[in-house]
Amino acid sequence: MTIDKSKLSPSLLIPPGVSLQEILNTKNMSQKELAIRTGLTTKHINQIIKGNKSLTCSTAIKLENALGVPASFWNTLEANYSEERLKIQELKDITQAEFNCLNLIPHKELRKLGFIEEKVGSAFLIKELRKFFKINNLLNLSKLSNQITFRKSIKVNRNFYSILSWTRMCEIEASEIEVKEYDANKVNSALSEIKNIMILDDINIVIDKLTHLFSKYGIAFKVTRNLAEAPVQGMIRKLSKKVILGLTINDKYADVFWFTLIHEIGHLLNSDFSDLFIDLDFSSRELNKKEKQADRFANNFLIPENQYNSFILKNDFSETGILKFAKKENIMPGIVVGRLQRDGKIQKNLHNSLRLKFS
Repeated sequence: MTIDKSKLSPSLLIPPGVSLQEILNTKNMSQKELAIRTGLTTKHINQIIKGNKSLTCSTAIKLENALGVPASFWNTLEANYSEERLKIQELKDITQAEFNCLNLIPHKELRKLGFIEEKVGSAFLIKELRKFFKINNLLNLSKLSNQITFRKSIKVNRNFYSILSWTRMCEIEASEIEVKEYDANKVNSALSEIKNIMILDDINIVIDKLTHLFSKYGIAFKVTRNLAEAPVQGMIRKLSKKVILGLTINDKYADVFWFTLIHEIGHLLNSDFSDLFIDLDFSSRELNKKEKQADRFANNFLIPENQYNSFILKNDFSETGILKFAKKENIMPGIVVGRLQRDGKIQKNLHNSLRLKFS
């Protein structure tokens, strides 16, 4: 499969000379007379009109004097024409190697979700993806793996491109959120308010309240739709004056959502993130010291350690026992079930009926 470049022709563009000829026709002036008035040769004028010669700033001033049309008008025409010619040439210069990157990038999903425009032809698709990723050549995407901290080691493969696509989606959506300047010392203040939001069962209301809450502390919070081959749970990106905190809901269980969110906040409080920090699926991640710290922080926030340990000692993991403990601690039963499953105290899927699902 090759790139169709048949429609990429500079001959389809309209050079400034076309406008020049139209003005000459309006003024009933010949090219020879214009040459005399500007001090240029008739051949030079003719070459500009045919689009074979650029219309320089010097010529633009001469045309202003001879025709009364501002030099800025001619300069703008020439600049736009030159830019379009370069853009067409850029598309014509796309290599087969860059075209092959399309097999790795989930461009159909990005198109469906409205992140790239519907344009005909692979060359235009590559151009759209370059804009989406903010990169001059798609071949350079693989080099970005060195600039990203993954909380699980991964190889640069199809998943990497899907993960990178998801982070860009998140960044684009988060850029629309207005926030105050980020202050790491104030993030703790948000935690008590989060407790009140955790009892809600409507994910749309939860997201709205969290978005408003985090904006007060310089955090642009966004829940972004997941991509098929991107096993992402969350991400943090530290910018100059704000932080982007993004989540997805790969696993629709509410307790996973809350654990992921508090886990990310744990990383924020520990300031253990770089330019772009990505958290992959918890079921397959590798735990290092920072991950274990964030896990402990999330676990203790959701269920205080002392209370949880007392509950474990009673060894009553029946539905009735879980409901009783959850009511006492004023937390969702699903959070207790999720914790018991993660800790291996009960089998996976046991008591899942107690786990709220977000949709």
